[in-house]
Amino acid sequence: MATENSTNNFFEQLISGTKKFSNGEEFRVALKSNPRDPWLYRLLADFHKHNKSFIEADKTYRKAYQLFMEKGKSLQGIAALLRSWSIIRPTAHDFRTLHSQLRHKDSHSSAIAECLAKMSYRELTAVLQKSVLVKYPAHHVVRKAGEIDDALFVVVYGKLISTAPDDNGPQDGNNSSTLMENDFFGDRFPSATEKSISNLVKTSTEVELLKISKPDLLTLCGEHPDLQIGLKGLQEDLSLDDEEKPAKFFRKTSRRKLITTMLLEIFDREPGKFPVVVKCFTSDMSLGGVCVVVDPRYRDLPIADLVNRNSRLNISLPDESISLTILGRLAWYKETDLDGEDTYAIGIQFNEMPPRLRGLMIVFANAMGSMSREIEAGKEAKLRK
Repeated sequence: MATENSTNNFFEQLISGTKKFSNGEEFRVALKSNPRDPWLYRLLADFHKHNKSFIEADKTYRKAYQLFMEKGKSLQGIAALLRSWSIIRPTAHDFRTLHSQLRHKDSHSSAIAECLAKMSYRELTAVLQKSVLVKYPAHHVVRKAGEIDDALFVVVYGKLISTAPDDNGPQDGNNSSTLMENDFFGDRFPSATEKSISNLVKTSTEVELLKISKPDLLTLCGEHPDLQIGLKGLQEDLSLDDEEKPAKFFRKTSRRKLITTMLLEIFDREPGKFPVVVKCFTSDMSLGGVCVVVDPRYRDLPIADLVNRNSRLNISLPDESISLTILGRLAWYKETDLDGEDTYAIGIQFNEMPPRLRGLMIVFANAMGSMSREIEAGKEAKLRK
């Protein structure tokens, strides 16, 4: 059976145009080698729909949805489901089933998927009813600098290039970045005031985008005020470097998995006031930051007000003979579950420091976590005797 990497490369060949299927039999041959590949099912469903084989298309879209959800690709699964719903109108039961599946997933592989999973049933239904899937071929200009910003886009699949103007005005390749699966761009904070697009966005391969127009987004945020918080969370995720983002946004976990205990101090914006101090847990750190899970006893934190505040992490051995302090900033938060109790996961972005010093800090912090676990394990062993 093909590996996941070879499967992804195969899909990239199809959407880049370097490989083409002209009939359904070619898809079926490919599926024999990759029977659990959601991308192939998704493209086969598109093929059926293009050829007006709507029953086969609906069945294949739903198969792709199931496989995407199994792989944690919630956004791509929802896109396949939306294509299915364009053939057969969804019922309230369909929306309820999707909402339940998103809520019960242990983790999501992107910020946009986590944002969708946190929505209430009414919010999710309203957002999906206002969402439109659009496809563009390679080398197509999606947005021109200077035009009015009139929509929010999320990348379902494919690659785009976003190019900022240089100091002399025109765009060139020196100020470019790549937009890929699960990335988003456009007007995330809609208002009645018109804003101009700053970057040229052009497709590199065939792409599919989930689009919500600015008027629809304004209506959604007016009817569902909590959506503004979710959009703000997307902006905070966008501002983080890739190494500072958690690979997955976990909705459920346990103390056994979060093996290092620490105290987190979150400072007030006004100097002289006492910081908020909470107990939290983590499993490891990256060079740029750390994701910690708050002890559920501190669940009543005014968490939205604490974002972007300066913070201080204190890691110490149980007897406090050795301790380590790390300064940073509370960059984002997500709702999660710890041993069945609701709480928050918090992302701490560390302050700038020389790379070598940062590496030594991480090694030291992880070593302290290991020592703490050994001490606690020794205590438990004595108690069992």
